[in-house]
Amino acid sequence: GSGNLLYSNNAGKKWTSRGKNLMSDIAINPAKVGSALALRDGKLISTQNSFTKMRAVDSTLTFSSLDWIKGSLLATSGKSLYQSADLGLTWKKMSDFPEATSTVTQSSKIIAVVAGNSIYKSTDGGKSFKKM
Repeated sequence: GSGNLLYSNNAGKKWTSRGKNLMSDIAINPAKVGSALALRDGKLISTQNSFTKMRAVDSTLTFSSLDWIKGSLLATSGKSLYQSADLGLTWKKMSDFPEATSTVTQSSKIIAVVAGNSIYKSTDGGKSFKKM
């Protein structure tokens, strides 16, 4: 039903409800089948093969969004973009923005971050961003 978290382990042929969706963002790990990280109340949650068993990932940061790029996890927190190469155990600040960040997304060539009412784009893997 509407508002429920649905889970599939067969490429979407069959879906199972995991109850009400309490996650604000979910990032499926492209390197590990069945592995995902999600945000719940700004905190990072890890799960394997379902959302019935989850564990919190310790962090002092409160996140607003997350996505994967080339084996690394990207996440926004406050006015900054962070990167983790170890499933969120440690974070490196990549970039600061003039306003609070709310979204990070990527394609094979672009990383985009929403900060305030503006969109910033990087074409160099997040080394630099230009306001669009």
